[in-house]
This record gives sequence, C-alpha cells and structure tokens, in this order.
Amino acid sequence: MQTETQSVIRICSFPNIRPINSIEEGLRLGNCRRSYPFITDESVPLPQVKGEKALHLVYFRRTVRADEYGELLQAEGKQPCRNAPNYLLGFISQVPEDKMPKELRNKTIVAAGLDTSSRVYNEHGIQHFLCVARFGDQHRTLQFTDTHILWRSGSWIFLAEDLVP
Repeated sequence: MQTETQSVIRICSFPNIRPINSIEEGLRLGNCRRSYPFITDESVPLPQVKGEKALHLVYFRRTVRADEYGELLQAEGKQPCRNAPNYLLGFISQVPEDKMPKELRNKTIVAAGLDTSSRVYNEHGIQHFLCVARFGDQHRTLQFTDTHILWRSGSWIFLAEDLVP
C-alpha cells in the first residue's frame, strides 16, 4: 500500500520493498532491458543486502543539482536510499507501472545516494548512479546517469528512505 504527501516536492511511499542483489535477476524480474551491454553482474557487483524497507519515491518539481538533492530530502525528513541500486531493482520488480501515481509514471528513477553503496562504475571506471528509464510497463531500461548532473525538472524521481539521525 502506498501513501502520498505533497509539498514543494511529491513523495510517494511504498512499504516492504525487498532488495535484489543481482543485475541479471533485477532485469528479469523487473521486466527491464539493459541499455548498455556492459551493465552485468560482473561489471556492476552489488553488495548482498538483506531486509525489506519502506522506500519513498521523491519527485522534485524543479531542476535539481546533484550537490543539493540530499539537503532537499533532509528538509522532508528523508535521506537518499542506502544500497539504492539493490532497492531500485527490488522496487521495479515489485511495483508495476499501473500501481504508480499518475504524475510519477514514465519518469526515470535514479538510485542516487551520498554513500559509496549507491555508486557504480562503467567500463572506463567512471562513477555513475544506476537508473531505470520507464516508458510504460512494457519498456523499462536499466541505464547509468552521471553523478555530477543537473537533473531537469519533470523527468527524474529519486529513491529515498526515512532520515536516520
């Protein structure tokens, strides 16, 4: 069951999301394609994470700089999701597009975190965040997004969890 709150940003909460610890399993269970052939279990090793958690999808209603999203989340009592790639894969496997609020459908979900557990590396060793571009239930693509980007208003959703002091 999801809950929603609205302020300057929109937050939709989803309880009991299980992590997935494998790119291949996440692609299979999440009805997702791979955008780049080098996104594999070998090239993007994920930590073995256990335990369900409540996830919050946070939609900023404006352009957000990579160096400010953590503070914006904190103002809402949230923080970037720890082990975000694992929970991103779990989320897309458990929540179909038709269960998303209409305003959040078909937007890219980015597993951006402030800790190293959320950073992945491309074939050149360049640091990125994992993300899923969504174009309806039948078209989801696992991709990378830069860690130093200007996320434009209207197309990005961030994975968050409750703020832990």
